[in-house]
Amino acid sequence: RVLFRSPPVHLLQSIALIEPKPFRSPWWILLLRLLIATLIITAMAGPQWRPVSAASLNKNETLVIVDDGWAASNDWDIRIKKVETIIHELRNNNTPVALLISNEPKNISLIEHNEALEIIRSLKPKSYIPNYTELTAPIQKFIQEHSNINIIWISEKYGHADIADFVNFLSDLNKQFQNISIFISSNPIITLSNPTSSQQSINFMLKAYNLTKSSYSLIANDQLDQTIYKKDMIIGSENEQSIDIALPLELRNQISVIKLANDHSASSVILLDDHAHIKRVGLYGSLKDDQSQPLLSSLHYIDKALLKFASVSHVRPGDNDPIKTLLNEKPSILILSDVIISNEEDKKNIETFVENGGVLVRFAGPLTAKNIDDLVPVRLRHSGRVLGGALSWQTPKAIKDFDRSSPFFQLSIPQDVTINKQILAEPDVGLNFKTWASLDDGTPLITANKFGRGMIILFHITADNGWSNLPMSGLFVSMMERIVALSPEAFVVKEDETNQDNVSQNISMKPIKLLDGYGRFMDKIPDTVLALGSTLAVSSRHNPAGFYGDATLKHAIQPISHHEKIEEINISSNDIPIFALNNDMEIDLRRSEEHTSELQSRETIS
Repeated sequence: RVLFRSPPVHLLQSIALIEPKPFRSPWWILLLRLLIATLIITAMAGPQWRPVSAASLNKNETLVIVDDGWAASNDWDIRIKKVETIIHELRNNNTPVALLISNEPKNISLIEHNEALEIIRSLKPKSYIPNYTELTAPIQKFIQEHSNINIIWISEKYGHADIADFVNFLSDLNKQFQNISIFISSNPIITLSNPTSSQQSINFMLKAYNLTKSSYSLIANDQLDQTIYKKDMIIGSENEQSIDIALPLELRNQISVIKLANDHSASSVILLDDHAHIKRVGLYGSLKDDQSQPLLSSLHYIDKALLKFASVSHVRPGDNDPIKTLLNEKPSILILSDVIISNEEDKKNIETFVENGGVLVRFAGPLTAKNIDDLVPVRLRHSGRVLGGALSWQTPKAIKDFDRSSPFFQLSIPQDVTINKQILAEPDVGLNFKTWASLDDGTPLITANKFGRGMIILFHITADNGWSNLPMSGLFVSMMERIVALSPEAFVVKEDETNQDNVSQNISMKPIKLLDGYGRFMDKIPDTVLALGSTLAVSSRHNPAGFYGDATLKHAIQPISHHEKIEEINISSNDIPIFALNNDMEIDLRRSEEHTSELQSRETIS
């Protein structure tokens, strides 16, 4: 018989009854389990990524110096994170820490690491460059109290001339300790400085440092932050260049701030105050002036003195109503040289002009000496004092140094400026409070008094060289510049001479709007800011960049003062280790309560 093998049966017979068991797990399962275990162990250990920093030198007490001027604003976040990384590393190494903020010099002491973090996270860049000369004393004192320390300087790279002295100071310390490090940023900066105004335009200087050619928008805004002017430009690191903004006078006088819109630093901001605005001035002189000989005209030297900072309006020949014509042009200042105000309508118009805030400036002369009206700041005698006359002195008189209450305070008086003749003032009570300039014998040379919202100013000499050579001097130009720039409501004239209050408060201006290091106006003025005691002040921690004064008179402190020289730090000749200020920051993956609170604190501050 023939047997046939069924394929299905054969297939069933070939299936094993017992499934074989492997002697070990597959490699990929084992690898996966090891990876999971490693991640769990790593997470429980609190992993951290710590880039190498200068803080790793040793475990000595460490002083961290942080620059917080406008040069640090462009990389401020990177700067703060770098300091946080250093403080975290010091804490992990149980290394004591101390902080010194460059613009807040004070006694240095060791602090808790969490306190140091809070201080750093609350910092904001300032609108001025640190005064490094103020840092050496607290550092030396700290070194005396702590013999062996580390010093880490988070530098701005740019500063005044004293930054070189500070580098030399640290270099000398480094020779003793060998534990000093400097972090320097390579970020570019752009500076706008030296604003000046002319009849045609506003001019200022622009300079870029460490900048590849980039596009920027130059804008000019008014007091309400409305843009009046905008210009797109390409800026690169090259020689200092002059920039002009040519606009009609009415528009230029509205400009309050000039800045680079896409640069976030106070160094690229210029503030324009009352001194920078070109004011309209009406000028009228005696009819006796010989127009064919301008050097003998009573208006010649006034006209020349006002040329650069005022728009001067003159009276056309044949004008039958010159004063009304000038006032119709709405000037800020009306200057009359030896003019008799006999017409009642003219007198009324001038009074209205001054009461509404205008400034009347008068110069004496032969006509006014004989015909004195009441539009003068003080009572006058009817006879002048002449060299060789009955009320004369042996030699011409010099000008006495200006008092602090005078708007001419701190102007330099040339020794060759002398007075030969003047109109004398009656010695009334309070005369000294109305005197802006006097001769060395105490008699008034320039007097002023309030009249409504405006002011009347009198030069007791002529505007030509007949009675004095003052109009021919550079001092006269500076005087006229300050008169044009002042606002009458900023001055308070005291009538009671027994009042011993220092009148210098008249030139003490309170802060109105201040810039921060980013070039933005602060919401609140810090309590540490002082009133401006001198218009020659430069930006500092006591007087940051911004506007000072009141609603009627504003004086601007620039982030970069006039002719201020910015220098780049030079450490090539020193042996101090230099580190780049980069983005290598510590990454902390812990989820502990302490780390969570730190994150919450950082979010709250930001």
